[in-house]
Amino acid sequence: MSGHRTYAGYRSNAGFSLVELMVSLVISLIVLAAVSSVMVSSKKANTAETAQARMQDNARIALQIMARDIRQAGYFGCSTGISSNNFHNDLNSTSNGQLDLSTGLEGANGSYGGTSADTTLYPLGNTLPTAPAGGALVSGSDIINARYADGAGSLGIQAPYMNQASDAIHVSASNGLKIGDILMVTDCNGGDIFQLTNMTAGANASQVSLVHQGGNGSPGNAGTGQLSRTYSSGANVATFVSNTYFVATNAKGEPALYRWCAGCTKPQELVDGIEQIRVLYGVDTTNDGSANCYIKAGASCTTPGAGTVDLSTPAGWSKVYSVRLGVLARTLANNTIRGDKQSASATQGDLDTRTYDILGDGTYTFTPSGSDSNYQHHVFRTTVMVRNHP
Repeated sequence: MSGHRTYAGYRSNAGFSLVELMVSLVISLIVLAAVSSVMVSSKKANTAETAQARMQDNARIALQIMARDIRQAGYFGCSTGISSNNFHNDLNSTSNGQLDLSTGLEGANGSYGGTSADTTLYPLGNTLPTAPAGGALVSGSDIINARYADGAGSLGIQAPYMNQASDAIHVSASNGLKIGDILMVTDCNGGDIFQLTNMTAGANASQVSLVHQGGNGSPGNAGTGQLSRTYSSGANVATFVSNTYFVATNAKGEPALYRWCAGCTKPQELVDGIEQIRVLYGVDTTNDGSANCYIKAGASCTTPGAGTVDLSTPAGWSKVYSVRLGVLARTLANNTIRGDKQSASATQGDLDTRTYDILGDGTYTFTPSGSDSNYQHHVFRTTVMVRNHP
């Protein structure tokens, strides 16, 4: 009886047979494969969604930066709308087109093929900005320039006021200015653009003197640095903004939104992944204070029985009441459907070869090709009202 019980106990603790073990292994492998497949799919989906989200953020940032400048273009304090003959450029680079106040906006059309027609901005004929080191301007993308006095940081001039055109200007010590800034002083009769060369103590502890000497600087003030006239009560000082936006490739060959500013020594890379910007200008041909025709820089629009607006002349640009912006952005990593790998090789199903209507009206289209089709693209648009007019 005892031996029987021992045998029964032995039988009850026996291991799996070979068949049972093999069946268990097969089932485990199937489960593991299913779990691995779900994990890989989830990672790919997360990578693609993250890339799309970053692309959307970049495009929105690009639109917001440009829209802010366009919205304020042409604002020069209470002298807004006064003839440009009443404004004076007191800098060394008096021929710098970015400092021309004939118009608050200026633009150029894409296709930078190297011909003279492709390398000028309307309406003043200024040349295109310099490409970044190691990069190049992107063919087919537009350029837009906006000029204004930044009212957000406007400072009222304080006594003692200027007796001579070379005198310093007194403002509040809490001003946010720094030496080298390009400033604009305006009153209701006009204004002067100059570079801040020094800040010294004012008449009291709450005041500083803005010095505008001639001599060295970038670009520096011309001659002795004196302004065209004196300014007193009611005049204001603000940072002068002249920003030119364009798309270029960086040293890595990747497209990005760049900005060339008045006083800058080189273009600034702002937002990567921006492949094209396209611009149409809403002009008023009927003199009712609203845009009724959208055209590109240098073009014209005629309304029967009303009038013609020609964006090859400064007078035409005074009729621009809105700007329609279209941005084509792409993901930062190529082939993001397959994964966030720059070295990933695309398959035909992963390629982005769709045609994108950048402004939504068939005016400008773009179809990725070559290595560019490895990236995912999306179009973003906005319309910006231009607030300041002569």
